Amino acid sequence: MALRHARGLAWQTVADEGVVLDLERGRSLGLNATAALVFSLLETHDEQEIVRELAQRFDVDAEQARGDVQAFLTLLRERGLAVEA
Repeated sequence: MALRHARGLAWQTVADEGVVLDLERGRSLGLNATAALVFSLLETHDEQEIVRELAQRFDVDAEQARGDVQAFLTLLRERGLAVEA
């Protein structure tokens, strides 16, 4: 399933980390370097492409990257920060 950022968000990366602001709900989510990369790729890459990019950039095996990406995307959906494209 392809995802995109939900409406009403602002986000910024600073020194490889990031923050997502949910302007409609008044909540924020801090992102480590891995999560910031995943979030930044969400609009232009499908899940498998994000897994490949994560594995390459952080020198981890594909299975670990897949698990990390799936867990983070689930978190984003649960918090209303990502929706189906």
